[in-house]
Amino acid sequence: GREYLLELRPWLEAIAADGVMPDTLNWWSQALRHLRFGSTIVLLFAKPATGVKQALGLFISAKEVKRRHMVSGLRQFLRGGWREYLAESGEGRHMDKQLDRDARELFESLQGRMSDLGRAKAQVVEWGALPIMLVQRAVNAITWYGAREQALEEGHADPHSYADSLVRMTQTAGGVKDLAAIQRGGEPFKMLTVFFSYRQILYNLLAEKTGKSGWAKTREVFARTWFLLLLPVVVEHLLMAGVKDEEDPEDVAKRLALELALLPMSTV
Repeated sequence: GREYLLELRPWLEAIAADGVMPDTLNWWSQALRHLRFGSTIVLLFAKPATGVKQALGLFISAKEVKRRHMVSGLRQFLRGGWREYLAESGEGRHMDKQLDRDARELFESLQGRMSDLGRAKAQVVEWGALPIMLVQRAVNAITWYGAREQALEEGHADPHSYADSLVRMTQTAGGVKDLAAIQRGGEPFKMLTVFFSYRQILYNLLAEKTGKSGWAKTREVFARTWFLLLLPVVVEHLLMAGVKDEEDPEDVAKRLALELALLPMSTV
């Protein structure tokens, strides 16, 4: 129908243009662009803690991939790494250049400079992004292996495409095809949607209709809360902040409860 066409056509046009949107680069637009790239470097790159947080994406994958298949995917990754994933997955082959929208644009802007300084900056940024790239590639590979096992068990005609689709549904990416319409706008919209992709995926998974009723629906809602909200919040806080020796257990519980309440609200 017309409504679907109006959603699909701008998306296809953006892919055809490789995300290059007409935007007048006046002084304030250039300032926003500089600020956006700077915030990406400061908050994401060369931080081991950010890499650890990327690993929490496995909990989101567990919402779509059955737990025994996730374990199987982890075993395959430990045996062979991401070599098979990169060879057989179209998503995997181009992942390094599509990890994050702002990082991708930053790489392109630096690589376009022919000066020694521009090339040096590009190298620094690339090395700074390496920790999150490696961890996210591992998460994607584990998810892909597990989803392929699930597809084979369920008899899907094309297990590789099925696995790619589940990776797209559960993990963030910065390719043009992966961006929401608001992320493809000019600099003001891009500045408002820094680190937008994770919240967008989380909202989609939380808001997805269960298609069930009664006790089955209750179990589905509980499973979503467990894997998408509770486990990521608890694990992240135990890894990042920990529990101080003198801290009251009730204070820890209140801190976790507040984060648990804020996480779904932050997706809106």
